[in-house]
Amino acid sequence: MAAIAKRLAAQQTPGRFPTALDCNLGIEGHGVDPDIEFIDDPGKMRDGNDPQLDAAVEQLLKEIKSDGYEKPGRSECPDRSKGVGLAEENKSLIKGASLMKSKKRFNIVLLQAVLLSQFLLPASLLIAQGQIQDAKPQVAGFDQADLDKFAKRLDSAHERRLVSGTVLIAVDGKIVFEKSVGYSNVNDKTPLAENSSYRLASVGKQFTAMGIMMLKEDGKLDFDDDITKHLPKLPYKGITIRHLLHHNGGLPDYMDLFDLHWDKEESDLSKKKTAFNKDLVDLFAEHHPDPDFVAGERYQYSNTGYVLLGSIIESASGMTIHDFLNTRIFEPLNMTDSSAFSPNAEVFKPANRVFGFAYQGDGSSVDNDWHYLNGMVGDGGIYASARDLLKWDQALYGEELVSQTTLAEAFTSGKLNSGKETGYGFGWVVERSKNKGLAVSHGGLWVGFRTSIERQVDRRLTVIVLSNNSTSNLDQVLQAIEELQ
Repeated sequence: MAAIAKRLAAQQTPGRFPTALDCNLGIEGHGVDPDIEFIDDPGKMRDGNDPQLDAAVEQLLKEIKSDGYEKPGRSECPDRSKGVGLAEENKSLIKGASLMKSKKRFNIVLLQAVLLSQFLLPASLLIAQGQIQDAKPQVAGFDQADLDKFAKRLDSAHERRLVSGTVLIAVDGKIVFEKSVGYSNVNDKTPLAENSSYRLASVGKQFTAMGIMMLKEDGKLDFDDDITKHLPKLPYKGITIRHLLHHNGGLPDYMDLFDLHWDKEESDLSKKKTAFNKDLVDLFAEHHPDPDFVAGERYQYSNTGYVLLGSIIESASGMTIHDFLNTRIFEPLNMTDSSAFSPNAEVFKPANRVFGFAYQGDGSSVDNDWHYLNGMVGDGGIYASARDLLKWDQALYGEELVSQTTLAEAFTSGKLNSGKETGYGFGWVVERSKNKGLAVSHGGLWVGFRTSIERQVDRRLTVIVLSNNSTSNLDQVLQAIEELQ
């Protein structure tokens, strides 16, 4: 209960000011739902009638005190009535989420009635309260009644404009739960379907890493190659492909570089010309910003590194990354809903593309799909359906793409020069626990898309959640799925 209350009570958001998601949740009057209230003091979470919840809040207060609590400034939200656009808000969000340089600040949001009742009340508590008494039919270890209730909760969350997306749960490759709520295109109310193709954001990094592993087995590169061997324009000796895969190469965030030097004549982000991988390589070659640290000295999540890995795939294979992914991964696995993004309609033509959007405080919606950096492929840029991700998941148990020996490196934590493990493999967060065994996962966030895939490898359990409405509630959905297991 304490873990649930803590997840419910506090959104830990290192190193950023409130952005589009916070404001959509109710800060400064941008709330999208009357049941959501902004709380600037976690102590107000005390219930008075629920000793378990109150004990959890007390524990939360101790942890916040030890971390250093800073109340979020209520005047920091953009005023959309003055024309602050989602592009600027998203830029702040992405940079804050990836850099994580400042001290913790907590935006405390009480999701009254919505998430506690709709998502997070665990079955064990219902049983203790006598509300569930009979043994329930099982579906691959899941209670069918709980799955049915979860489906209804997703419907309710969609009605409250909290979620638009797809949830898929599979055991040993067999789907035990699949449901989509919301719209692939909110403007014409096209409903989401099983083959709807979402922008995966950083979940796409695992495909980039796979491309590198395939080329390693092809003899086209080695993990310990200096990146300048494949990208000779770059003035960064001593950084290897392995460093980039593990996020410890030390190169600075490319968004800062583009903010300073890209299409400077155009101040409107929505009108800037599209940038591509080659433009990133050119800007780093021209301006050669100093690395943030010596390669291998520390872990720092790096979108720059994975775009460069995309460019290394092109250099080593002699193919565009779009063609490489199509011919080497998507087509062999029959991933018919998958493609790398391109503004060229001849290159990128998904039959059921999903578009990102965001709900406004008055209940209307606004597009949140375009950014001038959408042309980057490697750190993201991949579209796929949940069904296609399940095909991908199942392929990783075999050797159709690479050997299990090579794949094992992807599921092994990287290490710093000191020998300390980072918990990140090749495109996957890697965890081992008594309950789950080996679990590899990744999340993604870009424009209106929030995405997640978790593979509990030893249990053969796969959980995929894809959304397109700029939701900040993905963690709550994932926690609800944890309660089903």
